[in-house]
Amino acid sequence: MRHLLLAIVLLTLAPAACLAASDHGFQLEVDAAGSLPTGTYEFGGLANQLFDFGGNGMGKALFGISRRLSVGVAVGYLRNRKGFAHTTVFDTRPPRNISGTRSLHAVPAIALAQIRSDTHRHLSWYGEGGLGITQYDVRLSEFSGGAPPISDFQKAFSYLAGAGACLGLGRNFELLVGADYLQSFTRNGPAWESGDNPAHVLCTLGVRYPRW
Repeated sequence: MRHLLLAIVLLTLAPAACLAASDHGFQLEVDAAGSLPTGTYEFGGLANQLFDFGGNGMGKALFGISRRLSVGVAVGYLRNRKGFAHTTVFDTRPPRNISGTRSLHAVPAIALAQIRSDTHRHLSWYGEGGLGITQYDVRLSEFSGGAPPISDFQKAFSYLAGAGACLGLGRNFELLVGADYLQSFTRNGPAWESGDNPAHVLCTLGVRYPRW
């Protein structure tokens, strides 16, 4: 009976042990992301003057080619906003004060590669980079005069580069802290002009499963 119980316990633990001991395979990562827009916009000056710190989240699906190299995709949603107010001079007097909210919505989709240190250690490191497309929505809303929102959409070629640290949580999970830079290249369009330089500085906190 004792041997039977021992065999049942070993069979129960075997999948998790094999998973943790693997050198490669699929992994899923979910991150909370804080974002600060940077760069210069032709329509209004410096990005960090037009938008406050914001963010949302990012998810990654990765496949480990080896213990040190993984490839995959990253998809995120970032939102930054800030109130604005200015005075507009019309054909009639007096001038009219206009206020509202300016918001920037960005959805990056990036083909990604990660280089990692020894993930069998309790604390490890990674660097990542990739290329892809970011969908932008530049929106004006909540006008003081009750006017309907105005949205301009545009896609832009983008790259992402960053690094972070991984802390092992038991056999199957890793806690990640990282920083990334997302840069887009624009041309004249509904949302951007060729002189615009939209970018985001990102800080992330997430969980990766399983742990190799």
